[in-house]
Amino acid sequence: RGLGRSGAAISMSHKAVVHNENLADQEDGAEEEPRPLSCTANCVVSSLLVAYICSRKCDVQKVASEFAFFPPSPPTYQLSRDEASGEVVGIDYNYSELAEELTSASLGNFKAHGIACETLEVGRERCCVFYLRPPAAAADEHIGAATASKPSSAPGLVVIFAHGNATDCGAMMPFYYACAASLEVAVLAVEYVGYGAYQEESTPSARSAFRSVEAAYQHALRLGHTPDQIILYGQSIGSAPVCAVAAANPVGGVVLHSPIATGLRTMTDNGPCSPVCMFACLEPFNNLRAIKRIESVVFIIHGTEDEEVPCSHGEMLHAAAQAPHPPYWVEGAGHSDIVENHSDEYFRQLRFFVDGRRDLEAADAAPQKISGGVR
Repeated sequence: RGLGRSGAAISMSHKAVVHNENLADQEDGAEEEPRPLSCTANCVVSSLLVAYICSRKCDVQKVASEFAFFPPSPPTYQLSRDEASGEVVGIDYNYSELAEELTSASLGNFKAHGIACETLEVGRERCCVFYLRPPAAAADEHIGAATASKPSSAPGLVVIFAHGNATDCGAMMPFYYACAASLEVAVLAVEYVGYGAYQEESTPSARSAFRSVEAAYQHALRLGHTPDQIILYGQSIGSAPVCAVAAANPVGGVVLHSPIATGLRTMTDNGPCSPVCMFACLEPFNNLRAIKRIESVVFIIHGTEDEEVPCSHGEMLHAAAQAPHPPYWVEGAGHSDIVENHSDEYFRQLRFFVDGRRDLEAADAAPQKISGGVR
């Protein structure tokens, strides 16, 4: 899911060379433990990647898109609009397993849950964002017919979610609702250009994913959230646009869930002649570089048995962050099963991080005593 067919084929070629070298070592009576990657193995991967890039007319963005983005086909949902006003009132699922699942089916009715959907212009393209208030707040304010206008009360913290590469907001909606309820925050879920409701209009790319998250950030400001109330959350490939936006804008915090250090490192390790070195200037997902420019606190969640994006990616990012929060290394977890198999501890850790941002926000908003009065 993290590499795609093209990237997986190149990665498998690399593994085959390494495997053969290790077998040769064993036949010579050498240690059985695999040795560090050789220049030969790295050269094979780099050569294959050169050939592949050339076959795509040296369009690096196109190559990155083919390796990194795999929107569900068809999308998991389509927008349901009021016939008279054209307002989005819900989503209709394209997959029976979602349409028949009680939570998903219920959340498809936006008016019943105070969910708002807005279409954002991203250059000449379009993407959707879905705004969920905490269930209690939605009920108290009677926002059953929620719109994209500013909430009537102070909006508080908002978590902007950038999902992984093989899903979309329709499939993720129950998770977003659980986060809004468990963390008592607003959730702004961003659909990348080329995904979801407008999937047929565009092809996803690294550049358009970055612009989609940037557009969601600006939309959160229009909703009344201040920069220090915004927490950016990126899962897997979503960590790349999140790091880019957080490096360029003030935010209250960043959460990176099973993040990539760089895109090329998901194919092969660093070393002589490896793509990580040879194509560093072309790397479209360089989180290692971006995270060094993020001034806000960064919380990293990663499974120790992640075979798609090894935990070493999270460790590198944690070490490079300016203001790292204690990481959550999920023992035994893979790339996509942390929430499913470790939900209690996951939400406890995430709630601890969010409450820390909430406490800082409250402290900043509180009047400060000074000699002669209060300011």
